[in-house]
Amino acid sequence: MEWQHPEFLYLILPLSAAWLVLALYSERRRHRAREAFVAQAMWSRILPDESLARFWFKLVLREMAIVMSLVALAGPRYGTQYEDVVARGSDLYVLIDVSRSMLADDVPPTRLGRAKADVSALVNQLEGERVGLIAFAGQAVVKCPLTVDYDSFRRALDELDSDSAPRGGTAIGDAIRKALEVFHANTERDQAVLLITDGDDQESYPLEAAAVAAERHVTIFTVGLGDADQGARVPQKADSKTFTEYQGQQVWSKLDSHLLQDIALKTSGVYVPAGTRAYDLGELYAQHLRGRQGNAAEAQKRIRRSEQFQIFLALALLSLLIDLCVTSHRRTSATPTLERISLPLKKRVRSELIPNQGDVL
Repeated sequence: MEWQHPEFLYLILPLSAAWLVLALYSERRRHRAREAFVAQAMWSRILPDESLARFWFKLVLREMAIVMSLVALAGPRYGTQYEDVVARGSDLYVLIDVSRSMLADDVPPTRLGRAKADVSALVNQLEGERVGLIAFAGQAVVKCPLTVDYDSFRRALDELDSDSAPRGGTAIGDAIRKALEVFHANTERDQAVLLITDGDDQESYPLEAAAVAAERHVTIFTVGLGDADQGARVPQKADSKTFTEYQGQQVWSKLDSHLLQDIALKTSGVYVPAGTRAYDLGELYAQHLRGRQGNAAEAQKRIRRSEQFQIFLALALLSLLIDLCVTSHRRTSATPTLERISLPLKKRVRSELIPNQGDVL
């Protein structure tokens, strides 16, 4: 099973607990109000006969409605479906830097986290282009080959972390060369590379690799993440409070925008100086990637997961409907006690206000 919005699942426990506490507190307030209104010995004669079992049954129904609603919002998807898809348009390899410098938090939540979120938003804009994923640090690794199965690409993207590359450091040139290696050399389809990094290269000769890309008519679009002025400290690992040190000094990483500009310029691409601000890669796609030429490739099998939120939404609505049909007190056939108490009082008042006929005569 997959989830489109798994963040809603994290709300199940706190919201269910909050509703339980609120319901118990409300029931306690109602009990105190009954005690203040009438003596306990008169409850059975004046107040409805409430049932503890019905109270808990209705509470469970409402809790179920909350849980099922949140599960539906999380977007459950299961059940495998295969369909043939013909890729049209260009081929795009996304190169994401997963070195430890990408764990810096000058771009919230981290540079790497921001890169993954931006690429995920970009994939939502694709219209038949094949897309692949390469993670790189000191060495580049293909995490997802070119495909039109965007769900498969997203799964590979979600799994990226600082351990996705087998060697530390940052080798931008090697990442570009890896993309050129896995691209088909003889193809009529436009080929492009989206490079996302902080530009901190360690002598991998990225400009020479970009020159080779230009000769093969591979366009490189670069996105720079990070603070170019002050920079940020480099954590030793994700969610770590300790930072990398060199010769007793903490290592700070700054965005090297000049290198990324030169790489994009060499290949007739575009440099996006995202820095620490928000940027929508969908704009990059709309302005530079959409409509690029590409002959139809061979049909590929794409795995699709069926959306199943309807089942959980129906269960939530059914729980609320049953809750409306169930009363919180038992139904009895006896005459309402309040009416029985008031009958003698009515007779007494009538006898005092209306004289006997003999007295009138």
